[in-house]
Amino acid sequence: MPEQNTEMYAMGVTRYSNEKAKSITRDCIETALIQLLEYKDLDKISITEIVKRAGVSRTAFYANYTSKEEVLKVALAYVIEKIIALTPGDPRTSEYWMTLFSETKKYAEPFKLLLKAGLGDQILTEITEKVLVYTSEDTANRYKEILWIGALYNVLVNWVKNGARETVEYMAKLCAQIVNFDVKLI
Repeated sequence: MPEQNTEMYAMGVTRYSNEKAKSITRDCIETALIQLLEYKDLDKISITEIVKRAGVSRTAFYANYTSKEEVLKVALAYVIEKIIALTPGDPRTSEYWMTLFSETKKYAEPFKLLLKAGLGDQILTEITEKVLVYTSEDTANRYKEILWIGALYNVLVNWVKNGARETVEYMAKLCAQIVNFDVKLI
């Protein structure tokens, strides 16, 4: 908190810690790039366009990222981490699927843009790294988990690409039934 008798305080200027300022800069850059992806392909977007839209300098960009691809990878990792952290642990329950689809729906548009930018493999890798529990020593369970992660990824990608037309409730119930090997349709 700034001292109340300073000139900066009197002008209403807030001074942030270095970490907070860095976080704000990174958020601005990530948001700017995702906004630009709405109407332009990644390879057609320049760093100059990103920094101009973000309201930061090129120096600030390169102090935080090495490339525009890195910006997307960092944003992607953050979103996946948030979704997975909020999703309860048992995929046999509707609660697990309700949370997963609800949280994914919040990020549906950026998710589509990341897929359009060619980051599908990176999305799958991030999900696998965040979800995979078993080590290579437990080969059978590790591959079983990888199989389910791939299925989960494909369901989410197809749902998002199709505009998330089915309700979260429908998808949660359907996926819980499939995971429990009760494949009759709802």
